Order: sequence, then C-alpha cells, then structure tokens
Amino acid sequence: MGGRKGVERFSRARLVEARQAAGLTQWGLDAAARLPRGSVAQYESVREPTTGALSALATALGVDFDDLREPSDQAGPWLSDLRMRHTRLTQAQLAARAGLSRSTYRAIERGEHGNPTPEQTARIAAALTTDETAVSAGEVLAAYALARRCYVESLDGY
Repeated sequence: MGGRKGVERFSRARLVEARQAAGLTQWGLDAAARLPRGSVAQYESVREPTTGALSALATALGVDFDDLREPSDQAGPWLSDLRMRHTRLTQAQLAARAGLSRSTYRAIERGEHGNPTPEQTARIAAALTTDETAVSAGEVLAAYALARRCYVESLDGY
C-alpha cells in the first residue's frame, strides 16, 4: 500500500530557516499555507511534504520551491546557497537584479545551463552583493563535486 511520496531532497533545515526569517510560528505557517494545523511541525521533524504542500509552503514564505530543498551536486547549487544566505531574494528577483531572464538564471542555478559566462558571473555577483571570486569559487567546487560523484559511481561496478 503506497502513500504519498515526499519531495526529493526536501530540507527540514531550510524550511525552519525560511520560516524563522519570515517571522512565522509553525502554526502561523500552517495557516498561511492553508495546511492542516500541525503539518509544519511534522515537516520540520519527521514527515516529508508532498509537492503540493511544499509549493504552498514556498508561496506562503515568499521563496522558490527549490529554496526548500537540498541542492544537488550538479553545477549550480552553490548559487542557491549564496542567494538564500546573502539576499533572501527569489530566483525571479535575483534574475531581474542581475539583468538576466528568470529562465536563464533558473537554468544556471539548477545546473542545466552549465557554468555561467564571465559576464553572467559578474552580473550575478553584483546582484548578490559579493565579489566574482565567491561565485567563481562556487563553480569550481560544484564542478569538483560533480566529477567526484561521477568517479565514485564509476567504481560501483568493481
């Protein structure tokens, strides 16, 4: 008998951090997201929300859906962490600030676009109010993590 599947890479810590940054109690977030009372307490401790519940939480908190998930080890996750820790902006807000389309920025952040161009790196760094080396260093770390994961996976057959 299958139950509802939780969201892959859901992050309890990121939910707590976003809720506290918004100044909401667990019950307050339940109400804002129109979820049954006690849902947030369960998500922060033992249960994983469904896609619909996580979407409602993200909307109520004013963050992107992916901000409540752990980054993958593909190129790009460092950007989500920088954005969340430095600015608390949504992807759309940061994209606008950097002069990029939301789809381009989202693809860069998700690792679907590869690493950003030097011009995009400079724009993103300015939008994050950090220097380009912070963004570039993240690119190197993300590339290393991806290469390491590929190497480890190649050893699984031996």
